[in-house]
Amino acid sequence: MTRRPSPLEAATPITFTPTAAPTEHDQTTVLAGILAKLLGIAPDALAPYVSFLRLGGDSLLAVRMSALVRRRLGVQLALSDVRVDTTLTELAALVASRAAGTMIGDRPLPVDLRRRADPAAPFPLLPLQQGYFVGQQDGWELSYDSAHYYLDLALTDVDPDEAPEALRDALQRLAAHQPTLRARVTPAGHQHVLPLEHPGAVPPLHVLDLRGDPDPDARLALTLVSQATVDGVRAAVWLELGLFRAGLPVPLR
Repeated sequence: MTRRPSPLEAATPITFTPTAAPTEHDQTTVLAGILAKLLGIAPDALAPYVSFLRLGGDSLLAVRMSALVRRRLGVQLALSDVRVDTTLTELAALVASRAAGTMIGDRPLPVDLRRRADPAAPFPLLPLQQGYFVGQQDGWELSYDSAHYYLDLALTDVDPDEAPEALRDALQRLAAHQPTLRARVTPAGHQHVLPLEHPGAVPPLHVLDLRGDPDPDARLALTLVSQATVDGVRAAVWLELGLFRAGLPVPLR
């Protein structure tokens, strides 16, 4: 499996040159340091039985964790090993087993991290992205305007006056944390990551306040908004917050 470098990955290949085999206790200490560095917390604040995900990790950080484990401990993790729900205790046991050669099966995860010279420059699409891009070009039998995913989420026990600002703040922080959310595809079939300060980098939140509308009008408005979003995708990410009067049944699709 070959993975294309992302804008955040390293300029030269990472050389994996482990020293003498560390003890299991040393391995746990090194792993705690790796997780703490990725999560931006102190090693002694790392709860050994709390999952990487609950501590703030994600799939991208899990891949970086695999690369650091290989670099610092000389242990290659398999693709199935890289899970966001892994705890420090579980990871330490896994690394000890891999280091001892007591686990069989599962190919190691090939990780070759490189940092591109210019993170803002366009870079190639991944194979799946290429498939979507080609499918959107007119002239093919199965061509389509856009691929999309639509989801409704009902939020309860939330202050409707504070919800819009809270969600906008969450979007800002998420876009800063995940540069992939700021990636845009060019007409030439490449992609580039917008800087966080770019006007189109953070998806806008559209607020539809229906708290003062009669029930039938509120339901109708939600239906029309949902259908418009599905039938004609208006942006790479379209986020709409509907505010409804307490007790109104909200139809989810």
